[in-house]
Amino acid sequence: MQSLNILDCRAMPKANPFTILAGVIIAGAVMLAVGSGWNEPLLVDEVPHIGAGYSYLTSRDMRFNPEHPPLVKDLAAFPLTFLNFDGKSSLESIFQRDDVTNSQWDFGRRLIYNSGVNPELATRLARVPMLLFFIASAVLLFLWARRLYGPAAAITGLILLAFSPTVLAHSKLITTDGPAMLGVLLAGYAFVNYLRQENKKTYWFTVGALGLALLLKFSTLLLLPAFLITGFIFGWFKDGLNAGVKSAGKITLLILSGLVLVVWPVYIIHTSGYPPERQRKDTEYLMQWLPQRNIANAIIWASDKPLIRAAGQYALGAVRVIQRSSGPTTIFYLGEISNEGRQSYFPLIYFLKEPLAWWLLALAALFAVFKLPWTKKNIKVFIKNHPDELFMLVWLGLYWTSSIQSNLNIGIRHLLPIYPFMIILVSGRIVWLLDHLQGASFKVWRGAGLILALVMGWYVFETIHAYPFFIPYFNQVAGGSAGGYRYVVDSNVDWGQDLKRLGQWMDTSRVGKIDLDYFGWADQPYYIRGQFTWVHSTTYKNREDFMKRNQSNGWIAVSVTFLQNSKQDADYWWLKQIEPTTTIGHSIFVWRIKD
Repeated sequence: MQSLNILDCRAMPKANPFTILAGVIIAGAVMLAVGSGWNEPLLVDEVPHIGAGYSYLTSRDMRFNPEHPPLVKDLAAFPLTFLNFDGKSSLESIFQRDDVTNSQWDFGRRLIYNSGVNPELATRLARVPMLLFFIASAVLLFLWARRLYGPAAAITGLILLAFSPTVLAHSKLITTDGPAMLGVLLAGYAFVNYLRQENKKTYWFTVGALGLALLLKFSTLLLLPAFLITGFIFGWFKDGLNAGVKSAGKITLLILSGLVLVVWPVYIIHTSGYPPERQRKDTEYLMQWLPQRNIANAIIWASDKPLIRAAGQYALGAVRVIQRSSGPTTIFYLGEISNEGRQSYFPLIYFLKEPLAWWLLALAALFAVFKLPWTKKNIKVFIKNHPDELFMLVWLGLYWTSSIQSNLNIGIRHLLPIYPFMIILVSGRIVWLLDHLQGASFKVWRGAGLILALVMGWYVFETIHAYPFFIPYFNQVAGGSAGGYRYVVDSNVDWGQDLKRLGQWMDTSRVGKIDLDYFGWADQPYYIRGQFTWVHSTTYKNREDFMKRNQSNGWIAVSVTFLQNSKQDADYWWLKQIEPTTTIGHSIFVWRIKD
């Protein structure tokens, strides 16, 4: 029987036109991703990730940024360890502080902009590993879709992933979202192989893939129930209820193996330089607001015990993420400011931030699903013979449910782990529909093929046309990229990416002084050569107050996140009533206010 392990080279077919085309598509997407971020500064979350990663690699001390697993941060900071600059002295000075648990923001900024390294070189080097995650995701999606539905579906799915504005926007950024997409994709692929063919090779491949995913982002913990539910249903429908229970038991052992043999050792290494008394003190501080005191006390107890404290550190991060997802978060959504999430947030933003061509394909795929003869018997046969689709549907159900219930409504990027499976399923149904039409009428099939080509061309054109502004991309329903800020802000629109563009605009426009309220952690003096004065939403009461007291010749620039988070009749409300003089990259509004 042919091996299902993608690491077995014997299972890899020789190069053919579809494989070559896939390589061209991926190369083109990488060029778009690199080009779009080449001159962008470090974005909001990139700063603490780099700082935390550098501290892990040089001190094996994980006090920074515990709410994210370490692997992405390690890989981003790794290229910087080869540069000749003084980062350790800054780290040591910050470690001497009493309150250091959130100092990764300060340290990351110091590391890049005040340690003697070229900030742009450091930024570009740190982003290279993120592109590798993107390339691996694209390759794996192509291989999996080809195995399930054939080369036409694989190419279709690859185009949809590689030219998604959202995927391209985050494919090169130092965040956990893009890597989590790969982690879920790889773990799911390995797990389905295990269900199809249980042996030592597929078992240990799944253990390693699951452990890798769990080290990329805490939301991948949803893989644990996804594995159990899928394995139970698959075993039940295949060989009866007892088989389902037995399968769930085996999968429980597999999950424990991934946690104990992959995740735990990595955390042991990352906490080996973390003084136990300091780890306990930090854990007590971070757990003081957790209402579930039994859980908090257990994590605190483990925080200074040899070996066990590594597991406690992982549990601390996971609980912190759960706590943040369910806790209050200030968001701007549909013209309102709230401290609570909205269940409509992710469905609506997903609709608005994907090209309309995608939704035409999704509707066609949904039509194809309804064309299938869904009887009770056929459903049972489907589950027995299609563990791939079963896992994808279970994952999508769990992840969508979790996302909709979350209060952490700060960006479409949190949905990236669903993208590959949505794309594979849609691509498979599209190709099935074309095959079905071919059997019914050649003319209809030819017309449908032409329509598909036009829609796919529109999809690719839409993305290329948005270049290099992939982060603020919105489709035509939202009014395009220029209209998205009316619905949401934060990482959907404004993540600090346009600071350098603002500096360049000031140079070309000969604006020597400006008031600035910038949403981001990049170093403003490095990118802005003119004079600027830090302001915030309460610096000026109204237009008259600004005209009276500003020292910038009437110029003021405000990031759209801060602008939209202004409350009714307060903060920047007065500024929102004035038409901006210009907009920098869709995320920074600039006014010249005169008498």
